[in-house]
Amino acid sequence: MTGINISEAKEVDGKVLLGEAEYATVMPGNLRLTARIDSGATTTSIHATQVQLFERDGKRWVRFHADNGRGKDVVLELPRVRRVLIKGEGTNLEERQVVMIEVQIGSLRQKIEATLSDRDNYHFPLLIGRNFLRDHTLIDVSRKYIQGGKNSPKQQN
Repeated sequence: MTGINISEAKEVDGKVLLGEAEYATVMPGNLRLTARIDSGATTTSIHATQVQLFERDGKRWVRFHADNGRGKDVVLELPRVRRVLIKGEGTNLEERQVVMIEVQIGSLRQKIEATLSDRDNYHFPLLIGRNFLRDHTLIDVSRKYIQGGKNSPKQQN
């Protein structure tokens, strides 16, 4: 890593460098969201409300509302991959639906599983977990919005 000014680098040794928070684009829906980078989380989670299961062509699908990152709700319909039980406060278990989404942060774009969760009580509508981070990224928790990007929402400190 000689000759690299880490304070300006967006990639190091072929890996995308991420801060503790980044801007992400999520497809479908072209959602432009602020994301919390969390290497302690196994799976990525996206803010979703009014989650409904339904059947289409004999398969289970999920309909939900998501914020497009510009203050407007969009309704998305995606095939359900599976459901998971997440341990909440105490002994409570919360059922969450899992869907496939495509996430792009900087030059890194991947299709990954994401749990649907009401994240209204959190600052970030998107939590990026290890299923996105593994093998492709390095994290510098002392920085935010390293990847920036054209048409990024205003930085939140």
